[in-house]
Amino acid sequence: MSSTSTSSTNRFKTLVQMYEKTANRQLGELRALQRIALQGGIRDTPALRESIATYEKDLEDGLRGILTVRGEMTDSNQEHEFDSIIEPIRQQIKTLSNVTKTLNPLRSPGANPFEQDIEDDNPYEMESRRYLRETTLKDNELRQLAVDVKERAEATAKVEKDMADLEKIFQELGRIVHEQHDVVDSIEEQIERATEDVKRGNENLRKAVKSKAAKAPIYAGVVGGLAVGGPVGLAAGSAIAGIAAGVGGLVAGIYTGRFFKRSATKGFSKKDNFQMAVLIETTLGDLIIDLFVKERPRCSLNFLKLCKKKYYNLNQFHSIERNYVAQTGDPSGTGKGGESIYSDMYGDQGRYFEREDLPKMRHTRMGIVSFVNNGDNMLGSQFFITLGENLDYLDDQHTIFGQVTEGLETLEKLNEQLTDTNNKPFRDIRISHTIVLDDPFDDDSRISYPPRSPSPTYDMLVKTDQIALDEKEDEDEGKTAEEIAEELRQREMAEQAQILEMVGDLKDADEVPPENVLFVCKLNPVTTDEDLEIIFSRFGKINNCEIVRDRRSGDSLQYAFIEFDNEKSCEQAFFKMDNVLIDDRRIHVDFSQSVSQNYKYKPKSKNVEEPPRRRPQSPPRRPEIKRSHQKSPSPRRHRRSPSPKRDKRRDDRRDNERRRRSPDNHRDRDRDRRDRDSDRGHRDRDRDNRRENHRDSDRDRRRHSPDRRRDRR
Repeated sequence: MSSTSTSSTNRFKTLVQMYEKTANRQLGELRALQRIALQGGIRDTPALRESIATYEKDLEDGLRGILTVRGEMTDSNQEHEFDSIIEPIRQQIKTLSNVTKTLNPLRSPGANPFEQDIEDDNPYEMESRRYLRETTLKDNELRQLAVDVKERAEATAKVEKDMADLEKIFQELGRIVHEQHDVVDSIEEQIERATEDVKRGNENLRKAVKSKAAKAPIYAGVVGGLAVGGPVGLAAGSAIAGIAAGVGGLVAGIYTGRFFKRSATKGFSKKDNFQMAVLIETTLGDLIIDLFVKERPRCSLNFLKLCKKKYYNLNQFHSIERNYVAQTGDPSGTGKGGESIYSDMYGDQGRYFEREDLPKMRHTRMGIVSFVNNGDNMLGSQFFITLGENLDYLDDQHTIFGQVTEGLETLEKLNEQLTDTNNKPFRDIRISHTIVLDDPFDDDSRISYPPRSPSPTYDMLVKTDQIALDEKEDEDEGKTAEEIAEELRQREMAEQAQILEMVGDLKDADEVPPENVLFVCKLNPVTTDEDLEIIFSRFGKINNCEIVRDRRSGDSLQYAFIEFDNEKSCEQAFFKMDNVLIDDRRIHVDFSQSVSQNYKYKPKSKNVEEPPRRRPQSPPRRPEIKRSHQKSPSPRRHRRSPSPKRDKRRDDRRDNERRRRSPDNHRDRDRDRRDRDSDRGHRDRDRDNRRENHRDSDRDRRRHSPDRRRDRR
């Protein structure tokens, strides 16, 4: 359907362009002919007037034909573009037609030429004719201008009527929104009424527990007196002993009842510290914020009363930074406005209030709610919600007063929003309603609470440059049918690549086939790798040429892969070798779409020498572990050996080992060691004596040598 509309649009554009070109050429020629006719003289002939009439007729026929084309158009944009081109041409045709009507009539063939020349030579007559022509032309121009002004006035009136209708539509929309707000207000009132009922129920329960606890000592005293005094009196046989035991049981029962009273009322203090919560409804989802009323009383009071006043309703999230913060609370939506609830109590001097520092709190996780520091440690109405973790540099600048306990998925949606360079989101994200679930602070008479939520203004609904949440974005807007089909094809290929990666056929979904590999098919079974390499080598160096063969029989499967050294050679072979006859077969050549060549072992071409193969080494043997029976952790049963000599040798070794480890043997070894040391001392002394004797003999030999005596002489 889109391709048909595109073709019709192109046809209309071609027709309009051709008509515009032809009409401009005919208008220029008609102006030249009219200029000659206005000058008069011998050049103003019947043939000239006939040519002028022919040009006017052709222009009018062409205009009627092109206007029929306009009636076939269905798109308003096409009609507007058509009118902007054709309307000036139509005005020119009308003007030139009026000029033709003002031309002087031709001279009759039988008229006296001398009389005509005399009249022409009369300057007053020529001036009057010229003045008449100029007056007629100006009159025609004024009439045409009046027609144009009338058409413009009609178009302006139509636009004003459309604007009035649009304003009525928006008024109706505002009324519907008001009705929805009334429904929401009634729900809020029911929630507040239910909250008051829960408060009253808690008070009644607390009073009941206190009343029951107050009666506990009396009941315990009576029970203790009866349970202790009666049995003791009966056992002792005396009323006095029974009375004394009863008094003791009464006292013990009273103290026991007080203990139970403290235990029962331990969970109810005079000032309960409930966790206050606020429900914030946004256009992306709901958020429930728990306030730190005990740690931040002034900030909690400011936030609760502003929510109760519906101050935050329709406030915009004017700044969102990914993994940082989302800021709101400014009714103006600029980040420079807002005021605290204390301005209602104390006037302009209470527009801002001082921040609360203690106790220290830290921005450690997503969902922390803090008031924005407006400078000089003053706070107003603007607050932000953290969208990241460990934002320590915000701790000493801004004041934490709550945290988001429910609605973290809404914060994730906020974190995913697209923004401009000023961190303003492209979508219009606002706070719809704020509902206070529990308010521990008393209402001040100086604060005025509106009866209903505010309504969206005309600027919020219409005069905004942001995208509404219910507005659907057309991703195919402004694209041709070919571009849309190409995007769909690319998307389908990406999905298939993801599936192949998941099942393990691809290592990476973004992997692309090599651009220097050709796929050749429809080969003759008799064609060999060498033949194919020789044929394709004229385009460049070939790194690998391999015909795929059957694994068992070795027969050719009639297709091959050829890897070139560079992409340019591969492209040349693709353009030149497709549908070429090789061995009586017309082959087909295409670029390889397989990525298996990236991982497959590629044998080198025949013209490259292969390195010598090495004999594969056998794996190293596992070293043998010698087991010792003496160190075995578990006892083993000794089988009887069939060889008596082996048993005797084993027994001798054990006796020698036992003898060597005995204490007597230790003393013998000490004595032997001393003897060895003394023998070693004798050997060392003998060795030293031998060295001295050798040294003396060498000295005497050198002294009595003939060479030494010759030197002395």
